Amino acid sequence: NVFVKVPATDEGIPAIEELLYRGINVNITLIFAVEVHKRVMEAYLHALERRVEEGKDVSRLASVASFFVSRVDTKADKMLQALLDKEQDPERKALIKGLMGTTAINNSKLAYQEFLNTFKGERWERLSRVGADPRVEFVDASMSRLGAPQGEGRARAASPVGLHLHQEP
Repeated sequence: NVFVKVPATDEGIPAIEELLYRGINVNITLIFAVEVHKRVMEAYLHALERRVEEGKDVSRLASVASFFVSRVDTKADKMLQALLDKEQDPERKALIKGLMGTTAINNSKLAYQEFLNTFKGERWERLSRVGADPRVEFVDASMSRLGAPQGEGRARAASPVGLHLHQEP
């Protein structure tokens, strides 16, 4: 069960597809944006389709796409804080404050919805019948950045759409 770690960058995505096509397990990292996640899923599907077309086994091929959570909030919250620092209107201040700590979870929900949409239908069914098995992991380096007390962030992140959340050490 060895995985090669490859970042989901413009250079990394073609490498991900090629490694998977060659039968090498891949841990796809540094996914922050939904559009990048969609490109990663497409590379995964295309690699599997290429293997199936050539009669190669896909049932033992493993891939994990690691969608990062809290780092998104770290960046978004800095931008929101800058707006908050300039804002004078109390109502607008409250609105901005209410957005802090929510961007990453909402981004993850969108990514998970794309995951569900991608891995259904005829295209996926053909691959699933020959043993393909997708996995996505939502990684968080610091649950405290989710703006919730210890343990509450996990529930907040997981309950709305059934996300699989992994906390980095």
